[in-house]
Amino acid sequence: MHARVSSHAVSRATATALAVLLLSIAAACGGGSPAATPRPLPTVSPTAGPTGLPGVLPTPGELPTPVSQPPWPQGWDAALCATFDQLVVTQELAVDIGRALEEEDREDARGLTAELAEVATTTRELLAEMPEWRTAETIEAGITELLDLADEVALRYDRYLNDNRRAALGRAQEAGGQMAGVAEPLLERLTLLGEQGLRCPGLPFRLETPPET
Repeated sequence: MHARVSSHAVSRATATALAVLLLSIAAACGGGSPAATPRPLPTVSPTAGPTGLPGVLPTPGELPTPVSQPPWPQGWDAALCATFDQLVVTQELAVDIGRALEEEDREDARGLTAELAEVATTTRELLAEMPEWRTAETIEAGITELLDLADEVALRYDRYLNDNRRAALGRAQEAGGQMAGVAEPLLERLTLLGEQGLRCPGLPFRLETPPET
């Protein structure tokens, strides 16, 4: 014989189950407890890329080109440019003396001869002050040889113009004619250094030489 369940007991049990269900739903939705404050996400400041813009990477063409160390010692290039600048003047004077004589302007030739001797001396002093660099010994030897010839040209022209020594004219022209054979390999060596970055602003590696006799 089964016990009889009252309708009030069933109603009360149903209400209790419904209340539990509602509380479960509220807890799942956060309604049963105070809302939790969300934790702030960490902020990250954008880092400027190599282009200077935040987070922007450069294209391959924008990457800096590493600067290679020149082969010559510090200060050698500046000293060479100062020396070569005076060497250019020396060679121009050697050429101009011959032109003045061709125009029969002996007075102008005398002045140019005296100036040639002075500039050759100045150039030699600059050459002596250049920093030592064994690789450049052939370059310095070429400059020295040109200066020796310039001294010879100035001496012989001076004797011809001021002492009327006719034989000195031929010797001056002979010394001047030898300059081209010295200047050519010197300029070739300087051009090779130019390919490695040697620059004398406003001063190309060119030299005038008197005509060969």
